Amino acid sequence: MLAGCATSSVFSPYPGQVARIKQNIASGNYSEAQEKLNDKRENADKLLYLMERGRVSQLAGDYDGSIEDFKTVISLFDEIDAIALDRTNPNDLREMGRATSAMLKGFDRINENIVLIATTNLYDHFDKALIRRFDSVINFNQYSHEDLMSIAEKMLDRYLSKLKLANRDVRLFRKIMNLMNPIPYPGDLKNMIRSAIAFSDPQDGQDYLRRLYSAAYGEKPENLQLLQSQNFTVREIEILTKKSKSSVARELKGGSLNE
Repeated sequence: MLAGCATSSVFSPYPGQVARIKQNIASGNYSEAQEKLNDKRENADKLLYLMERGRVSQLAGDYDGSIEDFKTVISLFDEIDAIALDRTNPNDLREMGRATSAMLKGFDRINENIVLIATTNLYDHFDKALIRRFDSVINFNQYSHEDLMSIAEKMLDRYLSKLKLANRDVRLFRKIMNLMNPIPYPGDLKNMIRSAIAFSDPQDGQDYLRRLYSAAYGEKPENLQLLQSQNFTVREIEILTKKSKSSVARELKGGSLNE
């Protein structure tokens, strides 16, 4: 793997930094190679050093250490776009191109028994040669509306239970979620629901619903005519505005109301 890497750290090229380490590996002096690799853990090229240390540990018979290093490497491939994108991007000053080329060469020398997983939100910007290094590409954005609604309800239950809030109103919650088209993906849903519940008034078990409405629609639930047009019932408008049913009905001037 060392022979195939061509990236560079801030001040000196990666290959030049590992010449002695390569000599140690070639001569079977794995312990000294491991010690030198240990010193590189906080280096700008730490990903490459960890991959190499995992391989050296495997050669030295330190299988547990090898597994731990590769586990650490795999965790660093979360959001792989941070270190490898399209080498032909005209906005790239060649730094990303060099990093991606080094990644490709490193991938080609990974032990075939290693399972490598990477995630990204920028798939369309990836170098096609990098994508071909993976056996399978899975798109996790294939959610239906009901899938996302079901996920949102499970998140709601989880955070209400965690903060010991018992005021669970699924019908009103679903109406608020339906104000968004499309419903956000799970990562954004989680932040929205968790924040609404975490910052709600602990003395008011329905305050999180008002916060969710504001997050979903971008306005506070204060306009009664608007709420009515969004098919909220008088009881639900009462909850969202903290006004009594009679006050809601009076302000709507006896129009056609859903109870």
